[in-house]
Amino acid sequence: SRLISSSAKWFLEIMKSNLVYETLREMHETGVLGRFIPEFGALRSLVVHEAYHMYTVDEHTLLAIRNLERLRTTTVKGLERLKSLVSGIRHLDVLFLAILFHDIGKAVGRHHEEEGYKRLKSIVERLNLDPERRYRIEFLVRNHILMSKIAMTMELDDPEVIALFADAVGDAENLRAIYLVTYADMSAVNPHFWTAWKASLLMELYEKTEQYLAGSMVERKGHKTERLINSLKEDQGAFSIFVDAMPDRYLVFTTDARLMDDFRLYKESLEKGAAVRVDAHGEGVAEVVICAADTPGLFSRIVGFLSIKKLNIVHGRIYSGKTGVVIDKISVSNWKDVFWDGLERDIVSGLEDIVLNRKDIKLCRMEHEKHGIFDAFVEIDNESSDLFTLIEIFSQDRMGLLYDISRVFHEKGVDIVSARINTEAGLAQDIFSVQKENSKLDNELTLRTMNDLWNMLEN
Repeated sequence: SRLISSSAKWFLEIMKSNLVYETLREMHETGVLGRFIPEFGALRSLVVHEAYHMYTVDEHTLLAIRNLERLRTTTVKGLERLKSLVSGIRHLDVLFLAILFHDIGKAVGRHHEEEGYKRLKSIVERLNLDPERRYRIEFLVRNHILMSKIAMTMELDDPEVIALFADAVGDAENLRAIYLVTYADMSAVNPHFWTAWKASLLMELYEKTEQYLAGSMVERKGHKTERLINSLKEDQGAFSIFVDAMPDRYLVFTTDARLMDDFRLYKESLEKGAAVRVDAHGEGVAEVVICAADTPGLFSRIVGFLSIKKLNIVHGRIYSGKTGVVIDKISVSNWKDVFWDGLERDIVSGLEDIVLNRKDIKLCRMEHEKHGIFDAFVEIDNESSDLFTLIEIFSQDRMGLLYDISRVFHEKGVDIVSARINTEAGLAQDIFSVQKENSKLDNELTLRTMNDLWNMLEN
């Protein structure tokens, strides 16, 4: 017992050092780490067949620890916020321990978060950790995929989603910790898995949850509208009509500056029938904003046009106003890669043309694009949200896939409220929040929509 206590003490000192990764790597290669923590030793050279993962479980874990440790001194552009969080975290050693143990459940098989949590109890007892550290490690191991799952699959403009995540993390320290662990875990999947787009989603979720926990996330709709109207010298009446028509989730999470930009686009659309704006951001991400009268198949035509232009769509937000106006915000991740001097003018004029003239899009698909080596699946979730039906589609990616999916929804009279599009290594994982007449899909429509989606994916 005294020997175990002494070993545990020295092991915990390693977690507080400046050479965590190098020391654990040496311990692993010599077999010491696996003997000291047999639960981790069971991961040696373990291959788990999961999409996107290219490392064995033990290697992935050590690389995740390395990536977290490197944040202390990183000069990589885009990691500045994470670096500042690492420097301010109270117990970084707890995060290293959580990462070391986060995948121990994979030695058992499925449901590795729950299985890992069960095995963790024995480890923290042997290490004689104090209650605060024990609680935080257990929280992080049990929930280490929670933040990425919410960021990648749920609508971050929905206050209920932010409240759900805030309730799960509990406090600001847990929020910072799970954000850092999520980065470490995702960045160690493969060299290309951590992208600017995923970073922006996680940052958005982090910032909104931070505001929620601080009690300052939501300004009442009436107060925000009144404040912005008073800031205008003209067009106060038109602005009031505009904001009154838009849904609450749009007003809650749209910044004042963007709201004013959208109002100007709205006024332009009243004159022309449709108006388009491109907001280019850093790291090659851009948002294409379309304001027009809502018409059947509008989203389908928009994504079809953007697909023809070789733009990689990663997210779509659709805000339908009470007066028939709609604002569609489509994010693309490869703007910088395909950019040329006339691209923005080409996108604006082309989208305005297809919206105003309701032109059908014809996408050519090569024969070899129809089938892939991965089985497609369609999953319906009618429980997670009170407002939306969530439909997840996992399929081999191909030209026009998003267009074909949106056409199925259009033909079934199903409205897409938001879309999260994720494409990696030729695989598409798309999650849609949908409604029928402002409500979730009923059982009959759900089954018919699933059937048509399956037929589309298989043909």
